[in-house]
Amino acid sequence: TQTFLSYVNEGLEVFKANGKDAALEEIYPKIIVLVITLMSVYLLGLICNFLWTRTMAKVTQGTLDHMRNEMFAKIQSLAVKSPFGIMDLNQYTKQLSAYGIEYNELYDTMKRLADISAGVGVDMGRIILAYGQVRAAGFLKGTELRQFTEANIPLVQKLADRFSVLEKRIVSAADVYDMISKKKITFEDVK
Repeated sequence: TQTFLSYVNEGLEVFKANGKDAALEEIYPKIIVLVITLMSVYLLGLICNFLWTRTMAKVTQGTLDHMRNEMFAKIQSLAVKSPFGIMDLNQYTKQLSAYGIEYNELYDTMKRLADISAGVGVDMGRIILAYGQVRAAGFLKGTELRQFTEANIPLVQKLADRFSVLEKRIVSAADVYDMISKKKITFEDVK
């Protein structure tokens, strides 16, 4: 911009001294050089932006491919050890992911819920639904507690045991129900 202003000032000086035509003849080539320079810088910026975006897309895609392959290998391994098939575990992983479970927690969460599901003999989709709803709300509500209870998961007792240890006092089921009604049991507590 400083070069452009100096061209304009120089042109005005020539214009004042020699008239309009002389000023245009002298400043015109300088303006052309300036416009070509600005267009070159702009095009170089576009090319760099394109190359950067393309490189980042390749890096991201490679990372995602690696993560997807790693998760699939873990699912295959779990399918061998559990009563669930690969397709079921893949679907459950997608459900958990849709509820916003982070990638680094996804497999462990799925494995833990699969163990619970197999232990209580209830469809894992039901457990994921209740778990995901608690995750989405951020705290345990009565409706989700009922879903866990209907799935044969003694969540009230588990929470009472947990809070008894944390608070170093006996926490009863009634205390847990009171905490639920006051929205004091967070997703982290249920997790």
